[in-house]
Amino acid sequence: MKMKKILSMLLAMSVAITSVSVYTSLPVFASESTNAVVNEATTEKTYVYGTMNIPYDAFYKAEIGNSNEVPVDAVTSATASKWKNFAGSYYTAATEGEGGTILGAKYSVAIESDVYETLKSANSPLLESFVESTEVPVAYKVMDKDGNFSAVNGTTTEAEGVTATLATTSTWGDYQLTFEDLTVNTKSDVAGAIIETTDGTKYGLRHLENLWLKATELSWGSGFKLTEAKGNTLSYAHYESMMGKTISKITYICTSGNVTVSNLNIYVPVKYNGTFTITDADQTAGAATYTMDGFPTDGNWKLELPEGLKNASYANGTISYSAETLPGSYTVTAKDANNKYAETSTSFNVKTDKLPVEFKDGQVVALENVTEDAKTNYIKNIATVNVKFGETTKSYKASGHGSVAIVAEDGTVNMAAASKGAEVFAENGTYELTVTSNGYPELTFTVEKKASTPTLTATPVPTLTATPVPTKVATPVPTKVATPTPTKKATTTPKVTTPKKSTISKVTNVKGKKLKVVWKKDKTVTGYQIQIATNKKFTKGKKTYTIKKASTTSKTITGLKKKKTYYVKVRAYKASGSKKVYGKYSAIKKVTIKK
Repeated sequence: MKMKKILSMLLAMSVAITSVSVYTSLPVFASESTNAVVNEATTEKTYVYGTMNIPYDAFYKAEIGNSNEVPVDAVTSATASKWKNFAGSYYTAATEGEGGTILGAKYSVAIESDVYETLKSANSPLLESFVESTEVPVAYKVMDKDGNFSAVNGTTTEAEGVTATLATTSTWGDYQLTFEDLTVNTKSDVAGAIIETTDGTKYGLRHLENLWLKATELSWGSGFKLTEAKGNTLSYAHYESMMGKTISKITYICTSGNVTVSNLNIYVPVKYNGTFTITDADQTAGAATYTMDGFPTDGNWKLELPEGLKNASYANGTISYSAETLPGSYTVTAKDANNKYAETSTSFNVKTDKLPVEFKDGQVVALENVTEDAKTNYIKNIATVNVKFGETTKSYKASGHGSVAIVAEDGTVNMAAASKGAEVFAENGTYELTVTSNGYPELTFTVEKKASTPTLTATPVPTLTATPVPTKVATPVPTKVATPTPTKKATTTPKVTTPKKSTISKVTNVKGKKLKVVWKKDKTVTGYQIQIATNKKFTKGKKTYTIKKASTTSKTITGLKKKKTYYVKVRAYKASGSKKVYGKYSAIKKVTIKK
C-alpha cells in the first residue's frame, strides 16, 4: 500500500515537472528581475530572430488586451522631417506638400523555426518587412503563424526617483505629462509606451503626436483640441476615456527591455466646452468684468487671481483691483475646488494711454519721473516687435514658442537677433521698429545698422613692424613698446569657460511662507542665479535672484503664497568685467508652501 502511494506521488511529480517545462517554453512577459528568453534546450524548439514593422494596433494588442477596445491609429505629420527621426518607428514617405505618416513600431521579433519556414515557402505577406538577424535580441515579441504578437519578452527596469507633472493645457494636445529625472532615449531606443490607469485600462502612445523626441514629455488629445500647433489633426478616440481616471503607471517599450515608472497617482481632470472671458480694463477703472459660460454646474468654481493685481477680489462677474496695479497682461484661472474638472485660464489687459518709456541713445529708457520698475514692467509685457526695412515689414513674437528677443531686458536693441536662422537686421541701413507691449500704447523708433569699419586689419600690422627692423637705431624702440602690448592683450583676453550645469540639493518649505533652496558649490564660478515661478515653464510669477559669491550655497526666499506650488532652478555664472557667462540651469525642483 505504501509502495503504491509512493509510486502515485512520483507520477504526480513527473506530470507537474513536465507541465512546468512546457509552460516556461512559451513566450511570457518577463518579471522585473528576469530575462524571459525562450528556453530552447528544454523544449527543443528553435526560433528565427529579426526585426519587423508592426502596425501600432497589432504592436500593443498583447499588452493592452481588452482593456481598451479603440484601435491605436497611425500618425500623420505636416512637418518637414521630424516624423522620420524615430528609430523605433516605421513610416511611409512624404507626399508633395505633406509630411510622412508613421504607421507603427519597428521592433525585434522571434518566429518559431517551423512557422517561419512555412510562411517563407508560402511567400506570406506576414514576412514582407521581416529582416533576419543572427543574434538573439535582448527584448522581442514572438509572432505566431497568424501574425499575432506576444507581449514583450525581456527585462523590465523600474525607473527610480522620477517625478511627473500633468498639465491640462498644451499646444500639442489636451494634456501634457512631463517627467523629471527620467533617462529614456525616444529617438533611438523607444518603440512605444503605455499609460495605465488604476482601473486597469491601458493606452498605447504613438511617436510624434504622443511620444516626442524628448522622452520626458508626453501629450495626447481627448477630443477638445482637434489640431496641434503644426496644424495636424489629433487622433483622440483611443485616449478619450482617460478623462476622470487616475494614471498609475507608464511603461516604455524599448529595444533594450521595458522601463516602467510606477506609483504615479496622477488624476486626469475632466475637460469641458466652457468659455471664460475677461474684458480689458483701464488702469484707473479698478475693475474688469468676466463671464463663465458652459462650465459644469456640479463644479465648485473659484478664481485664482495673479499677484500683480493689487488688492484684488472678485464677486458677481467683476474682478476688482487697486490703482497701484501696473498696466500689462494678467492671467486668471478658474479652478474646481472639488478637483473633478480641469482648470481654465484666460488673460486680460490692464491698460493705460501713457507710455512710461522712450527710445533714447540706442536704448529703451524710462521717461523723466518714471520709476525703473515701470520701465521693467513695460519691457516684460512686450508682446510683438514689428521690424520695417524698406517696403518689407516682419512681425516677431517676444515670448512663447518661436519668440525672438529683439528688445533686451535692459532696453537695448539686440542687433544680432535672429529668427529661424535668419538675421532680423541682415542688411545695413535704417530699420523702423514698432513695439507692442500689453496694456500700453505702441512705441515706434528707428535704429541703424552701419557697415563695420575694420579698425584692426592684418595688413597694416606687418608693414608697421617690418619698417623699423632694418634700422638698427630704431630696433629697441618697437621691441620695448610693441612687445608687451600685443602679448599682454593676447594672453589676458579673458576666455571665460561656460560653468557646469548646477545641481540643486534640496528645496524645502520654511515656516513663514518661505522656501529654502540649497545647491552644490562650484569653486570655479563667480556666483549663482536663482529663478522661481508658479508654473514649470517659468512664464508665471517669475522672479530672479543673483548670488554674488561662489561660496554661498543656499538662499531663503520670502513673501510667498500659502498653498501655492513654486518651481525652482539654479544656474552658475562666471564674470569677466561687465560680461557674464551662464551655465545650464539645474533640473527643476518644486515645493508647495504649506506653512
